Amino acid sequence: MELGALVCTPKAPACGRCPLKTRCAARALGRPEAFPVRRPPAPKRREHRIVWIVRRRDGALRVERRKGRLLGGLWQFPNAPFARPPSAGGDIERPGPTDAGQPAGAAGASFAAEALPPDALGRAQTVGTVEHVFTHRLWTLDVRSVAAEAWPLSPEAEEARWLPEAEVAALPLAGPFRKAYELYRARAFPDRA
Repeated sequence: MELGALVCTPKAPACGRCPLKTRCAARALGRPEAFPVRRPPAPKRREHRIVWIVRRRDGALRVERRKGRLLGGLWQFPNAPFARPPSAGGDIERPGPTDAGQPAGAAGASFAAEALPPDALGRAQTVGTVEHVFTHRLWTLDVRSVAAEAWPLSPEAEEARWLPEAEVAALPLAGPFRKAYELYRARAFPDRA
């Protein structure tokens, strides 16, 4: 018998039908509806990431996330985790170690921001911040935009592609990165947002 689902329900316990009623501590206290006591949910782990919308005339850079990871098989923009949020002044810095002590590329995206050329980082413009809530974590994404007209893709970046803007709607873009892209579009092209 499923006592918890059919008899000992939190809102309306049917103590009269329960085969364990003579040994029930909650019934003896006269408060069977107060048990079991729910534990408060664990706090969500906060992660700060910088997301670069790398654009050029023929589109923007998208990267497929490796399968077997969070959001695996979906598409994203180059990004990297940070142990703390970047400075509010808009300074661009190379990715630092994450909270786990790993280099940003190891814990972050399959195609992390280390691949961006240094001069592109210096030209990046702050777009804004978006948040995305997962079941057990909260991502705060600092969205940056950078033009990289002459940036060729390296041969080892098989999962990275320049894609025309028209193809974005059909692309399985991961939720947090779709939010980042929508923020970019609203700020860069307010008449098309």
